[in-house]
Amino acid sequence: MKKLNLLFCILIGLSFLSFSYYCNKLDFSNDPIIGTWKMEKVVYTFSDKEPFENLLLKCSSSTQYKYNEDGTFYFQTFLLNDITEECTVPGNDYWIGTWEKGLNKTYKRSLAYNYNDQTQSKYNDSTDVFVFSNNNNYLQKITNYEKAGIAFDSESTNVSEIAFFIRIE
Repeated sequence: MKKLNLLFCILIGLSFLSFSYYCNKLDFSNDPIIGTWKMEKVVYTFSDKEPFENLLLKCSSSTQYKYNEDGTFYFQTFLLNDITEECTVPGNDYWIGTWEKGLNKTYKRSLAYNYNDQTQSKYNDSTDVFVFSNNNNYLQKITNYEKAGIAFDSESTNVSEIAFFIRIE
């Protein structure tokens, strides 16, 4: 009878541990991507020349990416207003989407580009690799264009890009 009670206790314990693991896996709140990120620079690699570092212009560096605990994210692209010389969002121009953590430092994201509250285009990505450093306050998003199925019509082929972000919230 003691063996049966012990076996029963072990089964209850294992059930609790596996349920606990499953719940933690679905818990977005501990994920390092959650927060608001500001892009600092982008480095492009080409098939036939040296990597090119693109320091962001005034308005590009105003763009913030917000990843929420509920698995959604949002960002807007700012452009320079030639008249006021200020960074503004053209119209009601924004990106929304969902994210979930994948395997091997990847995140699966579904994105929709919206302009004046109408969806203009949608796409999914799951090949980008996200590398966090400095207590999860710095992020590198590495995109391999060939792996993602992105082709360019040019003599010099852009092979990959690394976008560098810093956490601001």
